[in-house]
Amino acid sequence: MERRDYRNGVLQLEKRAYRRKDGGLTERGPYWYFHFREGGRQKTMYVGQTDNPEARVDEIMTKAEESK
Repeated sequence: MERRDYRNGVLQLEKRAYRRKDGGLTERGPYWYFHFREGGRQKTMYVGQTDNPEARVDEIMTKAEESK
């Protein structure tokens, strides 16, 4: 697992566990997530599989600000 401080939060590379129909567990990923605080609440934003998570966070945040 990798963690990087970025903007007002933390970028984190995570694997996710899923339960299969037969009851077994399987791991998927790794995927990037951006954990940050907004309005006193912790939020998590899915960034996806990318080589440059910082640029992807900037792109997502810019789109969110433009849509407001």
